[in-house]
This record gives sequence, C-alpha cells and structure tokens, in this order.
Amino acid sequence: MSWEVQQRASMEPSYFDPACCYIRRPARAECLHGADCRQHSAWHWHQFDHPSNHPLLLSPPVACPSWRLGDLQVCRHHIKSGSCRANSADGNCRFEHIDCTNAGAIPAQKGEAPAKTTSPKTIAKADAKALQRQHGQDWASGRAPRKKRSAYGPTACFRRFLLDTFGLDTLQGGSGVADVAGGAGTLSFELQNLNNIPSTVYDPRQPCFKRGRKSVSHRRRQAETGNRALSYDTAAARGDELIEKEQLPAWAEVWFGRWLWEECEEANDDGIFKASSNKKDAHEVDRWHNATTGDERLVALDPDDVSRNLNDCSVVLGLHPDGATDAIVDFALAKGKPFAILPCCVYNKHFTSRRTAAGRTVRTYAELVDYLQAKHSGIQRVELDCDGRNVCLFWKGNAK
Repeated sequence: MSWEVQQRASMEPSYFDPACCYIRRPARAECLHGADCRQHSAWHWHQFDHPSNHPLLLSPPVACPSWRLGDLQVCRHHIKSGSCRANSADGNCRFEHIDCTNAGAIPAQKGEAPAKTTSPKTIAKADAKALQRQHGQDWASGRAPRKKRSAYGPTACFRRFLLDTFGLDTLQGGSGVADVAGGAGTLSFELQNLNNIPSTVYDPRQPCFKRGRKSVSHRRRQAETGNRALSYDTAAARGDELIEKEQLPAWAEVWFGRWLWEECEEANDDGIFKASSNKKDAHEVDRWHNATTGDERLVALDPDDVSRNLNDCSVVLGLHPDGATDAIVDFALAKGKPFAILPCCVYNKHFTSRRTAAGRTVRTYAELVDYLQAKHSGIQRVELDCDGRNVCLFWKGNAK
C-alpha cells in the first residue's frame, strides 16, 4: 500500500469535520487563489492556508465534503489475476493488493447476496467491496475510485484555473486563446460557449466537439441549480442571458512547431503546414479521421489566418499536449505571450535533446516538469485538483 493510501485510510472522522477542516493554517503554504479559492476538498484545506475573509471561513458548510469517497484504492490487476507486474517488478504498486489466500475473511454486509462461486478472484472482489465500505464507501466494483469526471476532470479544472489566474479580459483579448493539440476541442468549446472566449484549436486532427457539447449542457444545468462555483459559466455568474446559439472555435490544421513562427527548413512552401516526420504520429492522425466524424460546419483556416491568429492570440494553452509541449513554451517565451500547460507524456525517445540539471536525458515525468520550468525563471508551478497528470506550469508573459 502506498504512503498516500495509508495516510488517507488512517484518517480520523474529524479530518472531514467542517469545523476542523475550514480553518486557518498559518504554518502551511498560502493558497494561490486566496479568498477566490473555490476548493471544498478536505485535503486542500488541510494542505494550504487561506485568508480570513474566505467565504468558507466566514460561513462553513454543515455537511462533510463529498471528496471523502475514494480513500481506498484496490489494484484491479491483482484482483483479476492474483498478480501485479508493477508490484513484482519493484514492489512499488500504489494500489492495495487483496490477498486471495485469506479470501472470505471479511464478512459480507447484511442483506448482501453471498458469492455464487468460491474462486479466489470472486471472493477477492467481495473483500475489496467490504474494505471500501469499512472506509465509508459503497462502490459497485473493486476498481480504483476516481473523482467525478464532470466537475473534477482535467478539462474542467484547467478551465477554472485559467479564469482564476489570467482573468476573463485577458483571455478574451486579441484573437483569443490558442488551444494547441486540442484534440476533440472540448476545452475550446467550453471556453467559447460558456465564457465567450474566442479560441483556435491547433491540431492536424479535426475536432468533433462531442464531449464539449455534453459538458456545456451539464455546466448550464449546474448554473441553473445554483452551483455556479463549479459551473464557472460567466453569463450565469453575471446574470446575463446564456449563449443560446452554439459557437464553434476556429481550427488550424497544422502540426504545432517552430516552423510556425520561425523560418526553417522543416516548413513547407507556404511556411505553415508541416507533415510530421514521425510515422507513428501520422498513423494516429489517419486513425483519428477514420474513427471520428468531425463537424461539417468546421473549415480549416488558411495559412494567412493561421499566422494572424497565432501572432495575435492572448494566451497559449496546452492540456496534455504530448509532443507539442516544448513548442508551446518556446513560442510563448519567444513572443512574450502568457501560457499554461499540463504536461503529460515524456516521449524521451523522441526528444533526446532534453537534459536535466545534472546533464542526463529527461526520462521521467518529474524530470520533464523540472526541465520545462527551468526554461524561464518566471514560470510557476501549481497542482490542480484533478486526476492524472495535474501539475500545471504557467507564465503570465512579459509585463506591458
């Protein structure tokens, strides 16, 4: 069991008591959002100090935070097969392993049907459910629990962070934000239709906006029910009329790289459209086009419009931009533009020129984050309250 799981599983009920949770903690680091922080998480409030004028300090809620669910995480691979590659390799699997040899040691809950078979796998799943119930959970399977994807997924958390950090006026400036490697365009669609922020998706794959439409509909329902803290719908927060007509972000069908803002041999004749030299990337784009139906109304920008939108963008964004991570930081620093990224995959075999402070090749996620932050002394780091790779690097640009 990892240190994190051990700590969470051993927490006392008072840890989630609002009277003990929403208090000042001068010995802790200050929350970057101060009085505007909208995190209700018990973990967040135990880790950071908040100003005395924060709304939750002035009027604490009467109910415990719902984030207490998911304290115990069970290894799915060990439950299914009785073994785990991660644990056998270095003994460092971060999920708990249920011992099948002692299966059935935890009795079933009253009223629960007994297992139909006595196989170690079936009994281990029952034990996993019982262990989760002992820690205040009632999940239907032994899978590792997660936070609600709708409100605490990377896209929602990243959008709220952008609005809190850069402000609506900055994001709406110029041609709007540049969403590099935007994929399906979910982030751009939310920014465009919830916050009226113009956005351009820079990706060779045509966005479909399927998830974006569902997300926008869900956010508006949240705003209508009064949960505007999670909705972050600008129109609802100001009392304005909701954006009724759907607005599609712009789309630049390009591989994002230095050939977009510098003269180099890698650019095509028009200086913009660049075919990837990586066959694996090209195959991924073909697979995307074959499996995904893009929006018929969306037409790719011509090269002149691509250059104009990029040079006039307000903030450069990258939500798990994979191979475009370095290019985002390099472009923003070269043009003095603000940026915010959530780095994800390292691709150490593709980017062999990256070096750590000790001169070694960047191979791990932690080394990648340190490498990117070392590009400029003004780049800041913050952890978002979402699943997966949640370290956000941002820079507010050159002072004007």
